[in-house]
Amino acid sequence: MKIGVALSVAFSGLLAACTGRGGNNFELDELEFLNGLTREELNERLRELAVDSDELPISPGATCYIPTFVEPEYSPLPCSTCSANAQMVDWQMNSLESIQATVNTMIREGFDVRLDVIISCKKCADAESAKYRTIFGIKFKDDASYHLVETSDVRDYEILLSFLQGEKTHTTWNDGIYPLYLRQDVIEKMTGLKHD
Repeated sequence: MKIGVALSVAFSGLLAACTGRGGNNFELDELEFLNGLTREELNERLRELAVDSDELPISPGATCYIPTFVEPEYSPLPCSTCSANAQMVDWQMNSLESIQATVNTMIREGFDVRLDVIISCKKCADAESAKYRTIFGIKFKDDASYHLVETSDVRDYEILLSFLQGEKTHTTWNDGIYPLYLRQDVIEKMTGLKHD
């Protein structure tokens, strides 16, 4: 049950070590899977989102951000296939760190989740630049195995966290507020739940 936690904590440490940025520090022994939620209880929560749909307004957030070109910075991470340095661009590192931080929050809140990160150097990715893949797993109290999904979209993890926390809305990076019933497809993808 704690394999996913160990992978998550190990990757968090690897990111912190490779980037020089602080990781989420917490002791593995202190973690307990406190959530007593079953798949059916979360299915019921998902059904309730649709019922509340008329009450929640949409607030799109700021749209005045102007993209600027800056020279990318690179961070080396070991390739999962050949162990060579995979030069990850700063936006890739920021995405990985955001995903890891969100997964760590789920773990701290007692959810049995795991995150597998596969890093590929240019040669192994057979591409112009290094790439990464993230495979997320979640297991509820009454599950025998993890529901696995491959996604590197930071928003997917943030939407799931909002849902697991019992929120009705999700706040985006630009302070937009969206009702979670508009994101039911993401919740279903991330959890394997199906609302009727």
